[in-house]
Amino acid sequence: MSQLHSTSQTLILLPGMVCDQLSWAPVTNSLEGEVKLMTATYPKLDSLAAMAEQVLAMAPATFALAGHSMGGRVAMEICRLAPERVERLCLMATEHTGKPAGETGQQETRARMGMIDLARQQGMRAMAEQWAPSLIAADHPDQAGLIGRVADMIAGQSLDTLQAHITAGEHRQDSASVLSQLTCPMLLIAGEADTLRPASVMAQMQDLITDCQFESIAVCGHMPMMEQPETVSQLMRGWLRKPSTHPSTDDAVALKGSA
Repeated sequence: MSQLHSTSQTLILLPGMVCDQLSWAPVTNSLEGEVKLMTATYPKLDSLAAMAEQVLAMAPATFALAGHSMGGRVAMEICRLAPERVERLCLMATEHTGKPAGETGQQETRARMGMIDLARQQGMRAMAEQWAPSLIAADHPDQAGLIGRVADMIAGQSLDTLQAHITAGEHRQDSASVLSQLTCPMLLIAGEADTLRPASVMAQMQDLITDCQFESIAVCGHMPMMEQPETVSQLMRGWLRKPSTHPSTDDAVALKGSA
């Protein structure tokens, strides 16, 4: 986990599947100096619980948390394990439901296994170049440049990491009960053109949450932080400044110790 700056409030950023700190870089560049920024990585960990436990082991007593795609799943798992430590939560281009049953779930598994087969046979670069176009809005003015940057980032990950992250996704839990019990300020961000995690799916999460703001961003696919960094940074800045009734650091430590 890399620390980018040091101020009073800590914001932990969680990348998606086979992504890293580069996916969050446009936002961290904007927010640096306003909060203490930490970007987590979890290569080769094959369960969301293990990823969440690793983040918690390296995190301060309390923190703000933002997760993208699979990172959103990790964020929800962190809230399942230690909700008293999460001061506020931002979920981006993700969903809270478990793996679908029946043919829908089987199709998902076949597609993900196809990614592994392609990476094994032709390398991570070939897989990244095939997958990256589906992550960016077709009408984005910098579509080609964004596809290239996303492909470069994914190609830099290992086959072992791809396999581990896909295994983690295969065994994901439904997190509706986790979201319904949270009372901290929450921000949901979706891309209007996201075909992997449609905005309509994220909108359903809003009904489960006590204190929630939902925003769907135009000309944006599955990578809002890279496609529309100024809009995302502005939304997150407002979310970070929103008053919270979360327990103080000392209270959170006491709650953890009494659990």
